[in-house]
Amino acid sequence: MGLTMKMGERELLFRFTTRAWLEIEEKIGSLSKLLNRIDEEDRPLDASITLAAACATAGERHRGSGDVITTDMLIDGLSPKDIKHANMLARRALTLGMRRERVDKDDEEIVDVVLEELRREELKKKDTVQAPG
Repeated sequence: MGLTMKMGERELLFRFTTRAWLEIEEKIGSLSKLLNRIDEEDRPLDASITLAAACATAGERHRGSGDVITTDMLIDGLSPKDIKHANMLARRALTLGMRRERVDKDDEEIVDVVLEELRREELKKKDTVQAPG
């Protein structure tokens, strides 16, 4: 059970872990860049497959196999319809993996830590663009 789908005889499990996040940063630069590429249609299929491969590999690690699911394996093993389904599962895994909330002690407001991180990255990006060079 969980976020799974078939690729041939293999059942892929999609999870989002810290290692998956680091792998995405290594390939794309940052998680927010990957999401921007998907949302802003800057090679969205490539970015979606990168996310799906990272999440499927994290699923394999969770199972204890340690197999690496590459983007080429997904491209060769899945139809376009299945790639779309894999992307949906990977996005759901990302959401579940990043859903970390904390309560600030001062006002007991629930804070979305991931949203805070994305806002910080956006502010850094704006500061970099506005800084005299």
